[in-house]
Amino acid sequence: MSQDYDKLSDIGELQCRKLAEFWLRHGFEFDIVIQGPAKRHARSAEIVAEEYATAGQLWPEPIVIPELDEFDAFRMMQIMAPVLATQDEEIRALAASFEANRHTPEAGRDLQKLFEAVCRV
Repeated sequence: MSQDYDKLSDIGELQCRKLAEFWLRHGFEFDIVIQGPAKRHARSAEIVAEEYATAGQLWPEPIVIPELDEFDAFRMMQIMAPVLATQDEEIRALAASFEANRHTPEAGRDLQKLFEAVCRV
């Protein structure tokens, strides 16, 4: 991951180019392009636009929709999981499992289950 969270990484840039090449190879045409407001969203669209231009294909000007920005899931979990754990048995059990397995290979699965449960409430 890049030092600047909102900067598209070298791998991310390569992935965008590969995706654009795939779309071009398979004849994908787009009438509209929608993106979020982050710098990496814009850079992703720019890379695809470059590949389409190089191939002589049209790429629409992206429409930026602020609501497509990410929310801070980590902060949401820090605030909501402890509160909800006092009220919801499933979340309490999942939080306990995550804490018990925090430094094990199971931690990722436990965190995902906890995140999904918090989002459902």
